[in-house]
Amino acid sequence: MKKFYDLAKWVFAFGQQTNKNQKDIEALQGEVRKLTTTMQQVIFELQRLRDEMQHTKDTEARDRENLLLRLENERLLFERRLPRPKDEE
Repeated sequence: MKKFYDLAKWVFAFGQQTNKNQKDIEALQGEVRKLTTTMQQVIFELQRLRDEMQHTKDTEARDRENLLLRLENERLLFERRLPRPKDEE
Protein backbone atom coordinates (compact mmCIF):
# COMPACT_ATOMS: atom_id res chain seq x y z
CA MET A 1 0.00 0.00 0.00
CA LYS A 2 2.90 2.35 0.82
CA LYS A 3 4.40 1.78 -2.63
CA PHE A 4 1.04 2.52 -4.25
CA TYR A 5 0.73 5.71 -2.19
CA ASP A 6 4.29 6.78 -3.10
CA LEU A 7 3.63 6.03 -6.77
CA ALA A 8 0.33 7.99 -6.74
CA LYS A 9 2.07 10.86 -4.96
CA TRP A 10 4.87 10.82 -7.56
CA VAL A 11 2.36 10.70 -10.47
CA PHE A 12 0.40 13.59 -8.97
CA ALA A 13 3.58 15.65 -8.45
CA PHE A 14 4.73 14.78 -11.95
CA GLY A 15 1.36 15.90 -13.36
CA GLN A 16 1.56 19.19 -11.47
CA GLN A 17 5.11 19.79 -12.66
CA THR A 18 4.04 19.00 -16.21
CA ASN A 19 1.19 21.51 -15.99
CA LYS A 20 3.55 24.15 -14.58
CA ASN A 21 6.07 23.45 -17.31
CA GLN A 22 3.36 23.77 -19.96
CA LYS A 23 2.30 27.16 -18.57
CA ASP A 24 5.93 28.28 -18.44
CA ILE A 25 6.42 27.17 -22.04
CA GLU A 26 3.35 29.12 -23.14
CA ALA A 27 4.59 32.22 -21.32
CA LEU A 28 8.02 31.87 -22.93
CA GLN A 29 6.44 31.42 -26.35
CA GLY A 30 4.53 34.66 -25.79
CA GLU A 31 7.76 36.44 -24.88
CA VAL A 32 9.49 35.02 -27.95
CA ARG A 33 6.64 36.35 -30.11
CA LYS A 34 6.97 39.80 -28.51
CA LEU A 35 10.75 39.77 -28.95
CA THR A 36 10.39 38.66 -32.56
CA THR A 37 7.99 41.51 -33.25
CA THR A 38 10.32 43.98 -31.54
CA MET A 39 13.31 42.70 -33.50
CA GLN A 40 11.38 43.02 -36.76
CA GLN A 41 10.58 46.64 -35.86
CA VAL A 42 14.22 47.33 -34.99
CA ILE A 43 15.38 45.78 -38.28
CA PHE A 44 12.81 47.84 -40.20
CA GLU A 45 13.99 51.04 -38.50
CA LEU A 46 17.65 50.20 -39.14
CA GLN A 47 16.90 49.63 -42.82
CA ARG A 48 14.96 52.89 -42.95
CA LEU A 49 17.85 54.75 -41.31
CA ARG A 50 20.35 53.14 -43.68
CA ASP A 51 18.24 54.20 -46.66
CA GLU A 52 17.86 57.71 -45.25
CA MET A 53 21.60 57.98 -44.65
CA GLN A 54 22.34 56.80 -48.19
CA HIS A 55 19.87 59.33 -49.57
CA THR A 56 21.50 62.09 -47.50
CA LYS A 57 24.95 60.99 -48.66
CA ASP A 58 23.82 61.02 -52.30
CA THR A 59 22.15 64.41 -51.92
CA GLU A 60 25.22 65.92 -50.26
CA ALA A 61 27.49 64.53 -52.98
CA ARG A 62 25.22 65.98 -55.67
CA ASP A 63 25.11 69.33 -53.86
CA ARG A 64 28.92 69.42 -53.59
CA GLU A 65 29.26 68.65 -57.28
CA ASN A 66 26.73 71.35 -58.17
CA LEU A 67 28.63 73.83 -56.01
CA LEU A 68 31.90 72.93 -57.72
CA LEU A 69 30.28 73.37 -61.13
CA ARG A 70 28.87 76.74 -60.11
CA LEU A 71 32.28 77.83 -58.86
CA GLU A 72 33.86 76.66 -62.10
CA ASN A 73 31.27 78.58 -64.09
CA GLU A 74 31.88 81.72 -62.04
CA ARG A 75 35.64 81.35 -62.52
CA LEU A 76 35.23 80.96 -66.28
CA LEU A 77 32.90 83.95 -66.46
CA PHE A 78 35.34 86.00 -64.41
CA GLU A 79 38.25 85.01 -66.67
CA ARG A 80 36.33 86.10 -69.77
CA ARG A 81 35.81 89.54 -68.27
CA LEU A 82 39.52 90.09 -67.69
CA PRO A 83 41.50 91.73 -70.44
CA ARG A 84 43.99 89.51 -72.18
CA PRO A 85 47.49 89.70 -70.77
CA LYS A 86 49.86 91.91 -72.82
CA ASP A 87 52.30 89.12 -73.64
CA GLU A 88 49.57 87.01 -75.34
CA GLU A 89 48.79 89.67 -77.94
